[in-house]
Amino acid sequence: QGLSRRSLCFHRGRRGKVGYRPILHLHGSFYAQAAFTFELPKAVAAFGTLLTMRALLAQQGSHRAAGKADSEASCRRLRAAVQEALLLQRRGAHTARPQKFYFKTRIKLATGSELATPGRADLGAALE
Repeated sequence: QGLSRRSLCFHRGRRGKVGYRPILHLHGSFYAQAAFTFELPKAVAAFGTLLTMRALLAQQGSHRAAGKADSEASCRRLRAAVQEALLLQRRGAHTARPQKFYFKTRIKLATGSELATPGRADLGAALE
């Protein structure tokens, strides 16, 4: 999966102020999204963390879930990759508060239509 225009989720407010909400596909229909920010450097750093999540997951090997055991293994790999990326982000954070991330499942239904679960800060809840 490549990057799309939606990846940085550029948003221009009423007064012309620009904000960002980076989002990236991680595995299957599962996405990770950074919290909204008006600060471009913070958005770029969050996008770097999202790319780290994806790279760590790819490093573990991409397996298609065929059954319940494979699905559970995929969840374990996903959880490990996200937790490691967040740990790396906290270690390298230049601010007192590291960027917050949300997780959701998004399924494309038709051209321009999609169904998505609510974004959840708790990775375990998002994977259930």
